Amino acid sequence: MKLYPFSFILLVLLSFSSCKNDAAKTEVSADGKPLPANPAGITVPSACTIVSVDWIKSNLGLMDKNVIIKDASDPTKKDYTSCFFKWENSAQEPDAGILIQVMINPVYDEFPEWVTKFISAKITDGENVMGGEAPVKYKKFDAGVEGAYSYDMKRFYWRNDDKFLFMLAFNIMDDENTMVDKAQKIVAEINKNFKG
Repeated sequence: MKLYPFSFILLVLLSFSSCKNDAAKTEVSADGKPLPANPAGITVPSACTIVSVDWIKSNLGLMDKNVIIKDASDPTKKDYTSCFFKWENSAQEPDAGILIQVMINPVYDEFPEWVTKFISAKITDGENVMGGEAPVKYKKFDAGVEGAYSYDMKRFYWRNDDKFLFMLAFNIMDDENTMVDKAQKIVAEINKNFKG
């Protein structure tokens, strides 16, 4: 009978197909930790939709103010969205407001850990400022997985995962404790509402 060569070929083919590995490869960093997911397919939600004007007014004591919301996103950029909430506090502070920004990794191919390393770098290395002055160091800020803030820069950064980085900036003449208290309220509301 001539079935022997046919049976052998069939057996070899079955052996190769049974050895197929369907598990996805997980890339790892130099320290052996899995790399964050590539943000290529992620759409950054509008920063203007995660906190309402009514919430800002009632929680920041601005019920008597005219709070204007302005989408400050650059439509040509797909790695972040920005939103201004602006009001007049006084004649000395006519352009008071906050800026909320939602970001994803803009340089994944070169630096996959950008989101996860961003905040720790602000704390350890600081942020360079114009004029060649010494970098401004940030302090730890209790928000999400990790957070940092600088009162001098009036900025708060935090992340809840390895995909999205958030920034809250103030243009208000509050003392540090008051600003941190306001930031904690705003961050809690953003984290509650954010669907990323």
